[in-house]
Amino acid sequence: MLDAHSSKKNHAMALTPCTTRIYHVFLASPGDVSAERQQVRRFFDDYNRHTAHIWNARFEVVDWENYSTIGVGRPQELITRQTLARFRESLALVIGVMGQRFGSPTGAAESGTEEEFEWAMEARKETGFPEIKWFFRKIDQFSAPSDPDQIEEALAQWKKVRNFRKRMQDLNDPVFFTEYPGESGFAKVFEHDLNLWLASPDRYWAAELAESRKMAAVALPAEFDAELYRADLLKRFVNLNFEMLDTTGANYSNVRLWSVFVPQSVRESHQYNPRLLEIPKEHQQRLLDAGEITAEELEETERQVERLRQDYFSQPRRPVLDVIDEAPRSGSPSDARKLVILGDPGSGKSSLIRYLALRWANIAEPALRDTQPVPLVIELGPYGRWPYDGQKSFIRYLEEGLVWHSWPHGLLDRLIGQNGRVVLLLDGLDEIFDVTTREAVINDIQRFNSQFQHLPILVTSRVVGYQPQRLRDAGFRHFMLQDLDADQIAAFIERWHEVTFDDAE
Repeated sequence: MLDAHSSKKNHAMALTPCTTRIYHVFLASPGDVSAERQQVRRFFDDYNRHTAHIWNARFEVVDWENYSTIGVGRPQELITRQTLARFRESLALVIGVMGQRFGSPTGAAESGTEEEFEWAMEARKETGFPEIKWFFRKIDQFSAPSDPDQIEEALAQWKKVRNFRKRMQDLNDPVFFTEYPGESGFAKVFEHDLNLWLASPDRYWAAELAESRKMAAVALPAEFDAELYRADLLKRFVNLNFEMLDTTGANYSNVRLWSVFVPQSVRESHQYNPRLLEIPKEHQQRLLDAGEITAEELEETERQVERLRQDYFSQPRRPVLDVIDEAPRSGSPSDARKLVILGDPGSGKSSLIRYLALRWANIAEPALRDTQPVPLVIELGPYGRWPYDGQKSFIRYLEEGLVWHSWPHGLLDRLIGQNGRVVLLLDGLDEIFDVTTREAVINDIQRFNSQFQHLPILVTSRVVGYQPQRLRDAGFRHFMLQDLDADQIAAFIERWHEVTFDDAE
C-alpha cells in the first residue's frame, strides 16, 4: 500500500523557479550582409543554449525585421522607438556589420544604420551602456555590380562606408572596430571577440552573479590538464549515437550531438511513477483471483494512486537543465545536489549526460570554463562489469579501469576536495542487468554520496526495473523525462535539417 502521508508531505513542497535575467543585443546593418546577420543570431542562439546559464542570463537579439511594425511617422524613428528605445534599460550591446553598402537616407541621417549608431553613442554617453562593436567586411577592391546603371550608386555607397569608418576613428570617444575577411570569415572573427567580451568578469551579468554567490576563485590543481581532458571529452561524446537505429543509406557520421540536442522537460516523481503504479486491469484481476489482494485493498490503493497521479500531473513541466543547473550552485540545499533522471528507452537519458559533458567542454574561454564544475562521466554498464578484486569505487575505476581518459593517481581526490569543482554524472543504472551487481553499484553510489556530501551527483536510469527507495532515502530527488512538446519537436527538426540537409541541393 502507498503512504498517503508522504503524498501530502511532498505535495506541500514549494516550487522554486529559476530567475533568468534578459539582456538585449541590437543588430544594425545595411542590406548586403544578410549572411553575417544570420550568423550573429545563430551565435547568440547557441550561446543561450550552452553557456549563458552560467550567469542565469539570456541574450536576445533585437532587429528591425523581427521587432518593428509599420505605422504613422518617419520609418527610422518608428524602428528606433520599437527597438533601441524600447529595450534601453536592458540593452547591453549594439553590434554593427557593414560590407560595401551604407544604406538609404532616413531624413535625419545618411542611413538607418548610421542613425542607430548615433542613438547608441548618445545613450552610452548618458548611461555608460550599451557597448558598441562594429565589424567591417575587408574590401581591398571595389566590387562593381553587373548592371552598369548601378555602378555609380554602388561606388557612392562604398565611399560612404569608408567615410563612416574614418569618422568613427575621429570621434572624441573613438569606436574600436575590426575587419573580417569576407562572408565566410565573419563567424571566426565575431565569435572570438564576443566570447572574450561576454566572459569578462567586468560584464554586468558576471559581476552581479559573483557578488550574489560570493564565489571564491580556487585554482585548479596544477597537474590537471584541462585542455587534454576537454579534448578527450569531445572525442568521446561529440558525435550523435546511432547504435540503436538503422542508418542504412544515410550518412550521419558527422552529426554532432551538440548541434541537434534539444533539452527535455521533467516532472518531479515523489511517490508516483506513471509507468509502474497504473497496473493493467487484467493484472489486477489476477491478483484478486490469487488472493494476493482484496477488493478493499485494491480500491484504497487506486484512491491513493489517483491522489499521487493528480499531484504529479499538477506540477508544471520544468526544463531539465534548470533542474540540473540548480544542483552545483553554491548555497543549494544538499538534497538539490543529488538527482535521478528517469526515462523510457530512447527518451534521451544518455544524450542528456553527454550534452552536459559537452556543454563544459564547449565553453570557449578557458578562464570561464575553469570556473565551472568539471564533469566526471561514468557509464555504469562498463563500471558494473569491471573486474576488480576488492571494494570498487568510482575514483578507483577512473584511475585504474580501462576508461577513455587517463587520470594520475591522487588527482581526482584533489579535484573533488575543492568545493564546487566537480559534478559526477552516472549514466545507465539500468544497463547493469545482474540484480546483485546493480545492488552493489547502488551501494557504491550511497558510499560515495556519504563521503562527498557537497558534490553534485546525477544518475540516469530507465523506469522499468528501477527501485527508487534506497537513493530516495539517501537524499536523491527523482525526476521523470517528459515527451517532447510541439515546440521542442519543431526545434529538433529545424536543427536536424540545418545539419543534415544542404538547401542548395
